[in-house]
Amino acid sequence: SNSEWQRDLSVSHSKLGDFARAVGDLELARSHYEKALAIRERLAVADPSNSEWQRDLSVSHSKLGDFARAVGDLELARSHYEKAVEAAGGSVTAADARAAGLSGLASLALMEGSPE
Repeated sequence: SNSEWQRDLSVSHSKLGDFARAVGDLELARSHYEKALAIRERLAVADPSNSEWQRDLSVSHSKLGDFARAVGDLELARSHYEKAVEAAGGSVTAADARAAGLSGLASLALMEGSPE
């Protein structure tokens, strides 16, 4: 279905972002991560009951949070990590994505010297 093709495209953008980041092309990485996020936001809004799409949305926010943290934009990183946790909700299938968001928030708190 078109939705599955869109999801596949989002996965491709996410993987291309990972590759670009690994080779040091941060602008290209951010571009791919943002494209993946845009697709995943549309899918998650279209079917909020689809736990796979909610998990994917959470993963995208976690990756953008990691990226923002790596380039020193801690405010943006916090925003993405909070959205990752929110998107994952309480779904069992999204537990790993939720954990990644929480881990990112904890790392930021340590970097900022805040115990929260």
